[in-house]
Amino acid sequence: MHPVITDQAINDAEQALFGRLGIFDPERIDFIRNLETLDLQAIPGSGKTTVLLAKLLVLSKHQPFPDQAGILVLSHTNAAVDQIRQKLGSAAPALFSYPNFVGTIQSFVDIFLAVPYFEHCFAFRPDFIDAEAYRTRMEKRIGNFITPSGYSRQEINNARSYLVGNEEKGLTHSYRFAVDENEELILTDGLNGRELTFTKPRRRNQKNYVDFTPAEKQKIKEWLRDSKVLLWKEDRVIHYDDAYYLANRYLSKFPRVRTILRRRFRYVFVDEMQDMDVHQVQLLDRVFQGAREPYQTFQRIGDKNQAIFSYDVKLDNVWEDRPKVLTLTKSMRLSTAIAKKVKPFGLVQVELEGANHELNSKNIQPRIIVYDDNTVTETIPRFAEIIKQLRESNDLPTEKGQKYKAVGWRRFSDEDRKTIVKSYFPSFNSEKRKVNVDCNCLEDHLLGIDSNDFSSKLFTDTIHNAIIKILTLESILDRDIQFSTTRLRNRLRYEYEDLYVEYRHLVFRMSQEHVRGNLNQVKDLLSALLIRLAECLGHDAALSTATLDFINRKTTLVPSGTEVRKADNVYERDGVQIHIGTVHSVKGETHTVTLYLETFYQSDRGRSFESERLIEQLKGTQISPTAGVRTRQSSRVAYVGLSRPTHLLCFAAHKDRIRGHESELEGNGWLIDKTLVECVN
Repeated sequence: MHPVITDQAINDAEQALFGRLGIFDPERIDFIRNLETLDLQAIPGSGKTTVLLAKLLVLSKHQPFPDQAGILVLSHTNAAVDQIRQKLGSAAPALFSYPNFVGTIQSFVDIFLAVPYFEHCFAFRPDFIDAEAYRTRMEKRIGNFITPSGYSRQEINNARSYLVGNEEKGLTHSYRFAVDENEELILTDGLNGRELTFTKPRRRNQKNYVDFTPAEKQKIKEWLRDSKVLLWKEDRVIHYDDAYYLANRYLSKFPRVRTILRRRFRYVFVDEMQDMDVHQVQLLDRVFQGAREPYQTFQRIGDKNQAIFSYDVKLDNVWEDRPKVLTLTKSMRLSTAIAKKVKPFGLVQVELEGANHELNSKNIQPRIIVYDDNTVTETIPRFAEIIKQLRESNDLPTEKGQKYKAVGWRRFSDEDRKTIVKSYFPSFNSEKRKVNVDCNCLEDHLLGIDSNDFSSKLFTDTIHNAIIKILTLESILDRDIQFSTTRLRNRLRYEYEDLYVEYRHLVFRMSQEHVRGNLNQVKDLLSALLIRLAECLGHDAALSTATLDFINRKTTLVPSGTEVRKADNVYERDGVQIHIGTVHSVKGETHTVTLYLETFYQSDRGRSFESERLIEQLKGTQISPTAGVRTRQSSRVAYVGLSRPTHLLCFAAHKDRIRGHESELEGNGWLIDKTLVECVN
């Protein structure tokens, strides 16, 4: 029987999360109370994760449940999971220990399915579950002829010739295992990819071409199969994708695992459901969908209109609605004016109400900044000027911590002289900054990192490398072995589960303090974490002088009093600092002001820019589900980018692409700023 969620329990959750009452409206209270299997469709800024936190907090107060079952909470990224830990770590600490589990979908699959099956097959656990380690090891093996035994020289040459002929596809490290409808092993050209056909590569102008025989093709398939298994066994490394194959094999061979997991987790919540890929959705459904266990609850939370991830734009809805769907239609982030501009871009039509009442009273009008060929690089400076003017008139907040960002879809183009993010900001660097793994002190590691986003993977990787450096200094890790951060995390995850939770929580807190500029607090937290790591890894002594010196020493990379170099991709003028990036890089963020930079992406109808493909949506017409593929992709990306700001939304468009549409754009509430095209060139 489900627990009864009372008004008092909801009040207690509001008090714990916000320090005041009256936060949750009827939509949110309905979701918190509902413990049926359902989907929650939520709009940008609706606080879907916050309302999930409230539900988790309320449920945690009813534990232990009568059957000793737990709560499973999954999200797509470590950053999202860390935010849950940060918000509920002190209010509901039991939520992060047995029988509960809070983690990413990947960590759930690894820990509960893939690793146990791997151990069943090989009698040991993998050392690595990592894409880069897998790619490097596989390419090294095949390049150095480290191949399975039992194959003739000709059979090996055929297999290598097949891989070389498909080198452009990266097939050496990208082929995957799958099973067909008969549960027979097949090889595919990637996760969820097509089955491989073992056609002999044809050289240019080759005469007398003869394909592989059926027997030769079968041997190539077997050699590729055995090469992957050999890598698993000898290098003890699997790819993230391999984990899903292993998980499904585990469920097929041991069906009772599903029953065990269903009884272990009475309540299953999946946040950011739109980011899940088809194999993840199918696996979760296989384990939890249609469970017959009494009172089993499986709830999925997300926004189908924000299904963009890792530079992909998903148009197929792998997330099909359940019979019961609840909605959150009020955005606490968006004003009415911004919500009106965002709604037409949603491929899934839902109500979108801008409920930021404070901003509705200010009535800051969204702007289209018009540029021409000569002034494209002046677009961001003009954006900064608008922000400065609105700050001076007190229409925008001036306190520290405001986020101003300019974002576009396309970082690069295969065609010359086409508008991309770099066109607006010529010094834009689309390459990820690499982490320095051998610095002289902690400050050297942190120097120059963008501190504007506490979920920055760059910060996390930097801290991890600093920890590796220190554990090596302490002789806790072997100096002669390259001990990767992935290997350290895996060891903690599988051998010291409680410490792993604490480890991730402290790294997250360090990133928060880094955002706030509290370097001393970062150092204190790092020292505390190192002491805990050292204790668990069998190191009795206090931290050495060398380690303490590494943590506390001042940087030597810049002279005292010299201004530290600003992070890449930042424009600053008159105290206004604007970060330039891609829409994908800011998904999930909230900004004070956002400028959407239209970019070029060739379409099959000749409409190559977003202001051309989406002009009707800019004028307020809802996107049609039958629109062209590129138009729908553009609309989905625009929906994410345009829904970031709380105060002011701007859109950059070339004068030639909005000419003739000005009156209709103004009729939809846009203020058209022609400063850059009316100035004297």
